[in-house]
Amino acid sequence: MIEQIRSVKVRGAAVEVWEMGEGPPVIILPGMNSPIWEWHAVVNALSVQYRVILFHRPW
Repeated sequence: MIEQIRSVKVRGAAVEVWEMGEGPPVIILPGMNSPIWEWHAVVNALSVQYRVILFHRPW
């Protein structure tokens, strides 16, 4: 299973992105006070069939 955490630039700001799994993409948009790590169980379940993408929203 492919898993990667990386930093990408969005409008000049660094945004941490977590991708896991392979297949059609599913993007999870956590709330402002919800770190991506709280979604670990959901990501594990979905990543069996999908490429799951989450990101920390910039402050």
